[in-house]
Amino acid sequence: MEPLFISFILGILIILFCISSFILPYGRNFKDKTQRIQGFGLNLEVSVLTLFIIVGSVLVFFGGGIWYQLSSINNQLENLRTEKTKAEARAADLQDKLEKANSMEAVAFLKLEGVDETNHPEQNDVECLYETATGRGGKAEIHVGPASGAFKIIIKDITRDTNITNLILRTKDRKRRWKMERSIMPLQPTYELKPF
Repeated sequence: MEPLFISFILGILIILFCISSFILPYGRNFKDKTQRIQGFGLNLEVSVLTLFIIVGSVLVFFGGGIWYQLSSINNQLENLRTEKTKAEARAADLQDKLEKANSMEAVAFLKLEGVDETNHPEQNDVECLYETATGRGGKAEIHVGPASGAFKIIIKDITRDTNITNLILRTKDRKRRWKMERSIMPLQPTYELKPF
């Protein structure tokens, strides 16, 4: 038990003892006795029962009141901890949703130089690797393209600012490879205009 709760219980027991002394026979010993209190310029003479009631009341109000306040503060702290955990989980969820909302996928069509219908690799025999300016990269999905000898690739989880610095298409046996000559920003394309 907490010390403040113990003082609350002790104060109630002292008050009950004083009240019962008016009814029970042991109270005759306390009724006529007085206690002299001197200090801080005071000179008081108080009955022992009154002194006990004062001490018991102080213990009840001091111990009980502070114990109640502390338990209330503890409950508030627990509620705040719970709310903080919920708020952190919600913030993480919203951050995840924001990142997913900002991530996109880019679709590109690859035409392989030096490849025609006679030496065109099959879709299942090639893989496409990419690398971004931030060092992130991976494999792109490969599909058959709309034109003869072309592939359609899908690069996932990129943002508008993604700069693809390296794009390689190779056969899985790594005997044939094709590389992109310049870096591109697929979601912010650059169009080169020529005078006419």
